[in-house]
Amino acid sequence: MYNDSYAYKVKQLEAMRDYERKQAPNQQYGAHLEHWSGSAGKPINLDADALQALIDHYYRLDSIEHYQAAKQAAKVDSDGKKEFEYCVDTYACASFTVQAKDEDEADEKAQQFIDSDDFFTMYRAVCDFFEPTVDFIHVNG
Repeated sequence: MYNDSYAYKVKQLEAMRDYERKQAPNQQYGAHLEHWSGSAGKPINLDADALQALIDHYYRLDSIEHYQAAKQAAKVDSDGKKEFEYCVDTYACASFTVQAKDEDEADEKAQQFIDSDDFFTMYRAVCDFFEPTVDFIHVNG
């Protein structure tokens, strides 16, 4: 995993989940959860499915952080260009980004992408039932 903190939590949660799944149904007591302040009242037990939901949550967080770090690294490598984001149709089904030195260059690159088969494929995969309109959203960088 990208984030060591998540990796540790996932490892512990998987061990708990696996232990619970090995037990007979009448012997599955779950992981005991209580808050350190005692403000939550009575502790609860998390069954194997709840533990799996937490595992999935940490995997998603890890993926998001890894993606954002890679995106940030790519932005640094873009030779001072800015990232311009465009929204596809008024319902914001999808968006795409273009790296350019200014808005005019970004609009030109966006139009080239819109005219390509790649745009049609991306748009139809996400926004199948709307006619596409494209609007500039904002600049990063």
